[in-house]
Amino acid sequence: MAVISNFIIHELNKNEASDIASDVLDLSDSLVSSLAEDILDIYRNKANVIWGKFRQNGAFPKLLPAYNSSYKKDDFYDVSTKSMELLSEAINKTSGTGGYICFVEYQSKGDNRLLIAMIKNTDGIKLKDLKPEQDIHVDLSKLYQALDINISYYLDNAGKAKLKKSYIGFISKRGEPSGYFQLAFSCTDNITPSKAVKASPSALRAFLESHEQEELRIKEAQQNLLRYFNENKDKIVYLNRINDIANAHLPDDKAEIAKDGFLKFAKEDKYQLPDSFQASKGTVESMVRLAYKTDKVTVNFEKDVLGLTGDSASSAKPVIFDPDNDHIIIRDLSEEFIVQVKQHLNIEND
Repeated sequence: MAVISNFIIHELNKNEASDIASDVLDLSDSLVSSLAEDILDIYRNKANVIWGKFRQNGAFPKLLPAYNSSYKKDDFYDVSTKSMELLSEAINKTSGTGGYICFVEYQSKGDNRLLIAMIKNTDGIKLKDLKPEQDIHVDLSKLYQALDINISYYLDNAGKAKLKKSYIGFISKRGEPSGYFQLAFSCTDNITPSKAVKASPSALRAFLESHEQEELRIKEAQQNLLRYFNENKDKIVYLNRINDIANAHLPDDKAEIAKDGFLKFAKEDKYQLPDSFQASKGTVESMVRLAYKTDKVTVNFEKDVLGLTGDSASSAKPVIFDPDNDHIIIRDLSEEFIVQVKQHLNIEND
């Protein structure tokens, strides 16, 4: 459960001065707290989050060391107003039109976080003098841009090797020029194709386990996923397609209530899967193939053709492992290859 500690709204205008609020909003006002909670909920339910980190030498992250986790309104206010200066400079170089910029500081799972989101003034959102005036409804389609920063993680690990992990999530509404938002806050993507490929089977397993699916079906789902990657090496693969695999392998009693839940599950901090990514050939092959090589021997085959001696389910597998003797048995060899082997060993063909 998130705990909101500070909230403020400024208005970003293109080619003119931004409208800057004079003070942090009063969270004891139910309309104010309701809007902040709605914005957080909308962001958390978005499936198109891109994970990233700050670019080196960006102006925005330089503001954060002075922004501690004691939830002081003055520090929060200063960061929000200086951020508006960066946004004003960045938007003038694009076709963006601006909007209301909401800064929400909140605590979640022991970390202090900052969500910066842009909304528009519509029939459902009434803001006057940068303050909520009446009953508020924030529609899902009205979160045009958003940036969520794990402040605690960033400040605790700045300058350390551990900071390689993504600590920013950002989204943009389709058709909205998002470049200025990412430019102003010095954001860059951080999930490489290799990372996404490696994380996908684990995310799929964890999702199905969370819905109490049996091990055999989970392994089947992972095999289907790897087959999808293998058929599309070095091509773009899609989270929606992995979601289809997850849906197809849910337990019967969870098929409806958990349908499409993988899309949100895969966006969590632990997995950070993007909507699409390249099925990096080297990474895919390392996951779908087993290889053994010496100066004189090379063995290389796909994992799903490997079976186990004594296992009835492996009866049709072309490669069998004998754990008692640590032997690999290769079956169903071509007649041409068998002839070559017999000729080399001077064995007469029947």
